[in-house]
Amino acid sequence: MIVMFENELRARLNERVQVVTSAETVSGVLVGVASAAVTVRVAQYPGYGGAEDVTVRMDAIAYVRLFV
Repeated sequence: MIVMFENELRARLNERVQVVTSAETVSGVLVGVASAAVTVRVAQYPGYGGAEDVTVRMDAIAYVRLFV
């Protein structure tokens, strides 16, 4: 089941997503998927420069929302 979830996320690389856990919500562009974690590139606050990559453990993810 987890492999299927990973494969579905890999098919969504470079798309806008919202990754939700019980502790946080991370919104941005999905830039990496591994067996243990996903990486989302989030925008910094306006005026503070570029983006930041946030890693979320796969086992902590409650669900992923796709933006179309």
